[in-house]
Amino acid sequence: METSPTTPKPETTPTALSPIAEKLLQAVADEIKGDVIARHKINKLSPSFPYHHRTMANRDCLGTGVKEFITVGGRRFYLTKSLLDMLRADLSKTK
Repeated sequence: METSPTTPKPETTPTALSPIAEKLLQAVADEIKGDVIARHKINKLSPSFPYHHRTMANRDCLGTGVKEFITVGGRRFYLTKSLLDMLRADLSKTK
């Protein structure tokens, strides 16, 4: 069967997370209260967050960290939604 250029491609569904990964993601989301979180405070505000703040700094340098952030006075602040999106993507890679 041939597809014409106007035929929409099937959408890829995000991979489902394991129940423990969902619980981890929910625990981190519950611990972070605001819309923005400081990278250097992430482990104090969310003890369940699986990465150390220095690991997050390394990932930022490599370009594999949180996509939406702002830097103020040498400190990096992440949007909580973007942080959770990054964590969800990382958790979906594991089997």
